Amino acid sequence: MIEFIQQYQLGLYLCFFLLPFLQEDVSILGAASACASGLGDPFLGFLFTGAGLTASASLKYGLGHAATSREWAKKYAQNPKILKAGDQVKSNLGKSLYMARFISAVRLPFYIGAGFFNVNFLKFLFFVVTSAALYLGIAFALFHVFGEVAGDKLKIYLPIFAMVILVIYFVFTKIKTNRSIANDRL
Repeated sequence: MIEFIQQYQLGLYLCFFLLPFLQEDVSILGAASACASGLGDPFLGFLFTGAGLTASASLKYGLGHAATSREWAKKYAQNPKILKAGDQVKSNLGKSLYMARFISAVRLPFYIGAGFFNVNFLKFLFFVVTSAALYLGIAFALFHVFGEVAGDKLKIYLPIFAMVILVIYFVFTKIKTNRSIANDRL
């Protein structure tokens, strides 16, 4: 399998680009792990994954923006709570996008919401690119450093460890979200 990936590098980079459309955190950790293991060039891995993250976020923004052409969405947007949420998104865009980058459960709704609330697309794109570069930089650096320090054995186990940590994070986030929803209903 490794020989196949090394022979067809373009396929590997295409995966780096497409994976963010499915799950951003997994794509980042997968690309960092693959590049640290020597399967791909770190610069190209960083570049293709960053491009995929940007394209994925832009698509989600576009979906939110497209929803505003629907009658139900226009009616929904007039709700005072929704208007207040839109003002919050617009006034705290940078901080919110950086938080969304590192808190997986809020990323998708935030990207769609930014489009729905007609946030300036170039401003949105700027924060998406810079937050993606920060996350990618941290992930690639950690995988590289730990790979260099521990050698080839850790390069095998580090992605598994990272995925386990990610699953634990998702479970705790889901539990916290469910508790919050239950408390709001009371």
